Amino acid sequence: GIAAVDCQLYIGDNRFESNSCQYDGGAIYIFVGPPFLDGSLQIVGNVFLRNVAGDHGGAIEAGQGMLSPLEIRNNLFVLNEAHGKDPPGGVGTGGAISMRDWPSIISNNTFVGNIGTGTGTGSTCSGGHILVSTDKRVEITANIFVAAEGCALSCSAPSFDTVAEGNLYWNNDPRNIGNPRNCFPELGGNDLFLDPLFCDPASDNYGLQADSPALSA
Repeated sequence: GIAAVDCQLYIGDNRFESNSCQYDGGAIYIFVGPPFLDGSLQIVGNVFLRNVAGDHGGAIEAGQGMLSPLEIRNNLFVLNEAHGKDPPGGVGTGGAISMRDWPSIISNNTFVGNIGTGTGTGSTCSGGHILVSTDKRVEITANIFVAAEGCALSCSAPSFDTVAEGNLYWNNDPRNIGNPRNCFPELGGNDLFLDPLFCDPASDNYGLQADSPALSA
């Protein structure tokens, strides 16, 4: 995997498969402190498959960040896992993404079968696909969220500045949004709750069929 510390990066068109770490960021771990606060980091067009973090962020852990948004766009996240072992009573892990202390734009990604577990109270909704743990602006739009274990989206505390709209949700366990909802608004409006109609998921082809409802969203 990659540890990106105090730098500006573009991470694009890579395949991260079967990486693992003891704690945070199974495939990518990011931590940016002074004086690198005003720059950019983009994660675009990658495949994240079967990466595992012992604690947070099965595919990506975004720790301390920049003033400008971290952009995560047009990636595929499949069967990544995070297991929340530090601290032992922790709630929330982020099976695909753990967003700790960044403003971010998470858009046009596909998330399938990511797993977030934890041992604390409420850990059944630990963010199977995404865990948000920041008071900075987080925009989660136009993504496909399918078959999460540990809810699709979750937050670790209330009153954060988070927008989640225009996404498609299907078959997430035990539900789409963590309970209590914390930073996420009510779903509906521009959201879809339909089978996205992948081309051939049994063969890891997560392209969309011509009549997929996600294409008309």
